[in-house]
Amino acid sequence: MNKSNKKNHINVKVKATSLTILLLTAFLMTALIGMQFVEEASAVEYTEYTGTLEGADWALRIPDLWNGMLVLCCRGYSHDPIVDVRTVGPFSGMSTTLLEQEFAVAASSYGVGGYCVPEGINATRQLTEYVIDNYNVSGKVFIIGASMGGGIALLLGEKYPELYSGVLDMFGSKDMNSQYETKVRWSSLNDTELTAELDALTAPSPPTGFPSLDVLRTFCNVSATDIETKLGGTPQDEPEAYEAASPVYNANISIPVITVHGTSDALVPYSQSVVYKEAVANASSSSLYRLHAVEGAEHGGPIMRDEALARFDDLVGWSNYLTGVYDWPMFGHDPQRTGYTESQAPNTNQTMWTSTFSGGAGTHPAVADDKLFIGAWDSRFYCFNAETGTQIWNYTIGGPIYQNSAFADGKIYVGSSSNNLYCWEATNGTLIWNYTMGDWAGAPAVIDGKVYAGSDDNNTYCLDAETGAKIWNYTTNGRVVSAPAVSDGRVYVSSVEDHNIYCLNATTGTKIWNYTTGDEAWSTSTVAYGKVYVGSNDYNIYCLNATTGTKIWNYTTGNIIYMCSPAIADGKVYAGSHDSNVYCFNASTGTKIWNYSTSGEVYGSPAIADGKVYSTSRIDGNIYCLNASTGAFIWSYLTDNPSLLYGGAVVANGVVYVVSGNTIYAIGGVYFISESLSVEVFLMLVTIIAAVSFSRFCKYPKLKKKHFKNK
Repeated sequence: MNKSNKKNHINVKVKATSLTILLLTAFLMTALIGMQFVEEASAVEYTEYTGTLEGADWALRIPDLWNGMLVLCCRGYSHDPIVDVRTVGPFSGMSTTLLEQEFAVAASSYGVGGYCVPEGINATRQLTEYVIDNYNVSGKVFIIGASMGGGIALLLGEKYPELYSGVLDMFGSKDMNSQYETKVRWSSLNDTELTAELDALTAPSPPTGFPSLDVLRTFCNVSATDIETKLGGTPQDEPEAYEAASPVYNANISIPVITVHGTSDALVPYSQSVVYKEAVANASSSSLYRLHAVEGAEHGGPIMRDEALARFDDLVGWSNYLTGVYDWPMFGHDPQRTGYTESQAPNTNQTMWTSTFSGGAGTHPAVADDKLFIGAWDSRFYCFNAETGTQIWNYTIGGPIYQNSAFADGKIYVGSSSNNLYCWEATNGTLIWNYTMGDWAGAPAVIDGKVYAGSDDNNTYCLDAETGAKIWNYTTNGRVVSAPAVSDGRVYVSSVEDHNIYCLNATTGTKIWNYTTGDEAWSTSTVAYGKVYVGSNDYNIYCLNATTGTKIWNYTTGNIIYMCSPAIADGKVYAGSHDSNVYCFNASTGTKIWNYSTSGEVYGSPAIADGKVYSTSRIDGNIYCLNASTGAFIWSYLTDNPSLLYGGAVVANGVVYVVSGNTIYAIGGVYFISESLSVEVFLMLVTIIAAVSFSRFCKYPKLKKKHFKNK
């Protein structure tokens, strides 16, 4: 096994063995392997591993900042064996972006050339299991395949759903019978006949990448022969072999699958994906398949790569949605502080559990990795089991904790009145590092290996998330009590005494712009739609251009907007004010859509989930659930410490969590009883679900635990 540090793309020439194959290699490797692009150099550092498994060379790249998840890349057709799998797609064209997104990326050469679908399936599965067993994969595993590799990816997803969490198919071969018959027919057509068939596919004649129709005919003849060789004969000779190599004959998927296919693809016609979609529907699996058509696109190329990368983001989000991993890892849910989650959320105020602790707290909890984290006034930081409320660990520091915490990559971060920002192992509370500021340390945001936090010493700090080393700091003319919001390479903070909202370069800390409000600025910014939404003690909610800081609109409420920060979803902004109201505005225009009046100060920030708004009201002591579209009341829950209800609600994995004083409240749960469902039927359903879940766990105990836990 070789290990080396790489930072740039490696170009390797593939040796051709004949004049015909040389010609085909020169013009067709891009088209047929699918994603043969020269990558842009990346600043992302990673470790590269290479080796051989049962005759198949492989490569693996693991970024220094790794989210624990793995992507397997399945290459397309090549007549000759691949010399260096790192130089062919989709690995060559997509690995840089995937590494930047903190995924590890691996690919197998399959060990042979030709239409090697069976070999591709076996080699990729073996490599998947090898990497999982030897490289500490702790998150989900996805497959991306292009052309022939798209078909291999689909078959792997169909055969091994316990191993993979989702499939991205790029213009994959789905019916080997059709592929073979088309290639045999095209190899014997004259120019007029072949052009007519290409016209019917809305493809150019010759297709992009082929210098002439003669080269296309030669390719069809060679590849048809390769199909016969690998599958043991023609479809008439070996029907079972052709069906086994064709996803369309299986199509019984149980994990999410997205296909990206150009409508002018001549080599694998778009119609193959349409037929596959129909086959998936016939297998009653339509809810797990999405076909994304790219109008006018051919086979491969930068357009298809960019579309595929966009759809990969969709695939990961979809998988997370289906597997029910909806953590709330930091204040405002994410570094942009949107306050929005795709989690289900309870329609009733049924208590799941409550738990008391000695210190009391006035912040929003962080919920991640089945744990709930909260800092307390007794100078302790607590970790609880999010499902039961049982305390797991606590750590005593040198002063009370008044700030929200943030979870990332198995670590939990929080600032404190001891002037320190702490980083612990989330599992057991082992201290990793702490950084001392000049005054109280604020609530952190953790993203891209960096921790951003403000301080009462008037500074905003950027620290290395692994070591706590300072990267930069920026000094304002007031305390930075707000939690930083981070988006598109910029950091947004509010400064109390100088009344300003600042935008800083996330890499250097250089000021980009500032906007002055009419009073103290305590509220945390929310960033969405290219805009910044933030409150001020001058009674206003502001909408600013995120790039320039120019004011777009403001709305004046009846009192200060103190610690309550906006939340945003579906083109609407939600905010609370000390005038006792929860407001909903049009995010573009600032027009008020509705407001709901409570009986106390709306101090904590709202959470948006499942078409509902969850907000708290200090003094009246209630947690409110409102319809997000209309503001209509759905339910409320009275806490035991009304005057101490400073923190807002968070929603994670179907549960609403609120901390009031020394009590944590968990409301709802993953399963909810609808108005039309009897208790007896509900209990029966829960029993069935539990039985099915137990049987699946018994069947795949190791894999279920290891691969379906989103990091």
